[in-house]
Amino acid sequence: MPEILINRDSEGWRAPSRQTVTDEAELQRILTSSPELLPGPEEIPLLAAAEFPVISGRVDIVAVAADGTIIVVECKLRANPEIRRQVLGQVLAYASALWQMPFEQFESSFHHRSGQSLFSLDEQVDDSLWDADEFRRSVSSNLQSGTFRVVVAVDEITDELKRTIAYLNGHTTNTLEIVALELGYMRDGDIEILVPTVYGEETAATKREARTRRWTEQQFWQHASEVSSDESLTAIKTMHEWAVRHESSLYWGDGKKHPSMTAWAPFGDSDAPIWSCYLADDDETVIGMNFGWLTKRATPDQLQRLADDLGSIPDAARLLGDIETSEFTRRPSLPIAAIIPDDAMSAFLGAFDSLLSD
Repeated sequence: MPEILINRDSEGWRAPSRQTVTDEAELQRILTSSPELLPGPEEIPLLAAAEFPVISGRVDIVAVAADGTIIVVECKLRANPEIRRQVLGQVLAYASALWQMPFEQFESSFHHRSGQSLFSLDEQVDDSLWDADEFRRSVSSNLQSGTFRVVVAVDEITDELKRTIAYLNGHTTNTLEIVALELGYMRDGDIEILVPTVYGEETAATKREARTRRWTEQQFWQHASEVSSDESLTAIKTMHEWAVRHESSLYWGDGKKHPSMTAWAPFGDSDAPIWSCYLADDDETVIGMNFGWLTKRATPDQLQRLADDLGSIPDAARLLGDIETSEFTRRPSLPIAAIIPDDAMSAFLGAFDSLLSD
């Protein structure tokens, strides 16, 4: 007996005339036209774009929430043999292609594919809760760090897919959430019936909770005063003053235990996250030299000059000696003690002065 029966105009109970989607394009259409069906942040508006272009192909759907969450969606039918294993490799390849994409390129592609600017999300939220600059920083940060929610949308899930998603959520970092969305679909005449079921949401939500404490500037400085020596605190304040002088946007991080400060300085046609200060207990604060986040904004020659300039600091020279072999994709962390001396701080900030003036 069918699980769902309908009775139209007292004609008697019967199965709907159609009991499944017919192709993957239909799954894509349903989710693009109703992005609220996607498993994402609760009660937060979403915009969706279909056939989003990346270097490795076209993502079925890319959705963005008003809090900056980025959702990467691949649609597959159970009848497609790719649902067994290839679908996860495919959607992860798409996520890797979005990783470190500059905000301007991302927003332009989204606008082109959806016909809507990402900033039109402000029409769907309370004005008092919308901050366009904070939204831009959040999307940019998620792109740079590769913090995505990956969704495999299917008409009928398999046990293997459920098991694989559970395994990946348990063995990957908190920046990557993977869930499956099963869309049980039926149609009878002009009546559509949809039964969405999400798999993997519990573990994905645990990851989100683990990483989404959003620190404020006041909390950052309070924490810095609690964990830093006088010398380290002075160095951090010097870096902050430099960022303010350079009209940088400052991002205060969302670490579960410790805040961070990232300077998004004007560079080229946009802002770039050039260095980060990660607070830690017992004066083990480190400074992230964000080469990996600059690779799509600066040329290899510019990055090599930056590495050479920073190399006048002994600890930095050790960390950056072979960075070109990784094509500058690493983000080495320098102990705060390495730049406490005045000459080291001058060399550190001077290297970024040179980069920004290039």
